[in-house]
Amino acid sequence: MRAIAALTVVSTFMSGPFTTAAGADPAAVVAQVTEATVDQKIEALNQIGPLTPTPPASTYSLRDCDFVIFVWDKAKVPDNARVKEAAAAAFTSSSSDPESCYRFIAQGIFTAHREDQIERLRKSERDRQRLEAAKIVMWTGLTQADLDCELKEFVFRLWERAKPNSEVKTKAAAVLTPTSTDEQRTAYVVTEIFAARTRDQQRELEEAERIERERRERLANESARASAWGVATGTTITDPIKLMTDREFVYEIYRRGTGKWVKAEAGVAAGSSEASAWKAYIFTGVHAAHQKDLEDQNRQEAVETAARIKEILDRAERDGFMPNLASAARAALGADLGARRLFLTAGQHEAFKRDQIKPSNRRVVELQNMGSGSCLQTAGVDSDAMNPGAYMELWTCLVGHKQLWELFQYDNDQYMIRGMHSKLCLSVLGQNVGQTHCDSGAGILRWKFVENPADGTFQMQNVATGRFATALSSGVANGTAIVEGGNTKTPDQFWRLIDPTHRANVLAVESGWVQVKGVESGRCLQTAGIWDVPGQGANADLAEQELWDCVGGNKMKWKIVPLGENKYALENAQSGKCLDVRYGDWPNGSALIQFACHYGGTQQFVFVQGGDNTYGLQSALTLRYADVVGHHTENGSGVDMWEFTGLANQRWTLAYV
Repeated sequence: MRAIAALTVVSTFMSGPFTTAAGADPAAVVAQVTEATVDQKIEALNQIGPLTPTPPASTYSLRDCDFVIFVWDKAKVPDNARVKEAAAAAFTSSSSDPESCYRFIAQGIFTAHREDQIERLRKSERDRQRLEAAKIVMWTGLTQADLDCELKEFVFRLWERAKPNSEVKTKAAAVLTPTSTDEQRTAYVVTEIFAARTRDQQRELEEAERIERERRERLANESARASAWGVATGTTITDPIKLMTDREFVYEIYRRGTGKWVKAEAGVAAGSSEASAWKAYIFTGVHAAHQKDLEDQNRQEAVETAARIKEILDRAERDGFMPNLASAARAALGADLGARRLFLTAGQHEAFKRDQIKPSNRRVVELQNMGSGSCLQTAGVDSDAMNPGAYMELWTCLVGHKQLWELFQYDNDQYMIRGMHSKLCLSVLGQNVGQTHCDSGAGILRWKFVENPADGTFQMQNVATGRFATALSSGVANGTAIVEGGNTKTPDQFWRLIDPTHRANVLAVESGWVQVKGVESGRCLQTAGIWDVPGQGANADLAEQELWDCVGGNKMKWKIVPLGENKYALENAQSGKCLDVRYGDWPNGSALIQFACHYGGTQQFVFVQGGDNTYGLQSALTLRYADVVGHHTENGSGVDMWEFTGLANQRWTLAYV
């Protein structure tokens, strides 16, 4: 320190740029000491350079010891600490070793500079190691002063920041004991802290996995209990139930469960002393038992639903005019329980809607009163029921001609209702509903059908009076009079429209050109009469029908024309006219003719299933069947209309041509 102080004094107070030591003989010194060259001094100064500002050229002309003082003054700590120490040593040794300054310039400064470089590298590596160690303990705001502190102090600061109870903290404490060495502390900073952190991370991971595993187990237990409680009791689990032990929980299911098998299996599990038995019941046993209960319930429900559907089917078959409902019921009876449930909750209603009949032009219907289940008919016997002024009454539905009515659309929502038996129209006669001539088309002859969306039935409102056709005094007996009533919306004034051809045995057929061949005769239906005179014979309106050998030709060629709802017209290829029931007459023996096509009720026919791909050809208006007169089979045999017999003279096949 005294040498450095002396250098400081010398560099500060020497006269001129530099002076020699007092009392020295300059000539003798020069003669005895080797001086460094300018190049050597430049190279030496480069070891601590570059300097700012750049030293003047005169610096390199200084005597060696003066140059050494200059180097000492410019060398900065810590980067040039070794150079500064070596410069001080060379200068202070110059009195006893005249060439010490020269050797410093020529060699010593280079050695010292290399030592400074090595020291900087060592310090950089130390700082890097300490920075990496600091990251382990999440040390933020680290300063250079922290990096430069004593090793023991640095380890202590790591210990302060380490997580409590961590391996990192424990290992730091182990090298901070009075007997610990810097070598141990260095090993901690360089390697052991990282190994400790790895072990801490592994423990943290294991702990996190344990916590997650326990969380999942807890959630699984909670879910299993909630599910078990739900299937066993049909209620939502409550907090007190959640807090029970497994055995208590199983016993509670035994007490409050609803299923036979759920309770029985719960009793067995609760009676066990094995925790695994309780757990198995909660997770799987209760569900297996519940499934057995469901199977028992399903078997019972299958019996009950079958009975309910059979009742619906029987009712539809007795009604005779609900083919869609009957078909859907049969399908449900042959299906699984799910399909039966669907039928009872929704399917039957959808099928019923498809069987509901809406009013339309030229449609033939029965009018069934919803209060009594009986049908509207003209009162009176035979000819009495054909008189104008005859009243309307209720009678058991028979699909008789006194109960059949043809609708004629008068306006968008108004209809005249003409009786098939009398060919007279419904009218208002005082307070009663009766019949009269249809000619005038007056408002008193016109009716509106006001639908009840709930069941597809209708109120019949007279256009002239605004009042409704109603069963007198809500009567249900045969002969109950039909009168006008106010809008009560009671069953006695709601009417179901029944289309007598809306039946399961009425089939759809393909449109196109056909021959209609009699089953009994093997001969074909054709229009009688000559064919080659326009407007006469087989070309005339009212020409009747006959059988003839199926030789081909247009007289026996018919075009099936779809009219909707499985109703068809048959158009003759020869005349272009349509098969027709003459005048719409209904008695047996009424003529089957041809007439100009208008597709009205007299020209509407349905094909009735007859077995073996045969059909009955039924009038949609009169409900009579095309019938070969007297079962004749020869050419020219007449064909007219007759009530259903099911015999071979009423059965036909279609041969498409």
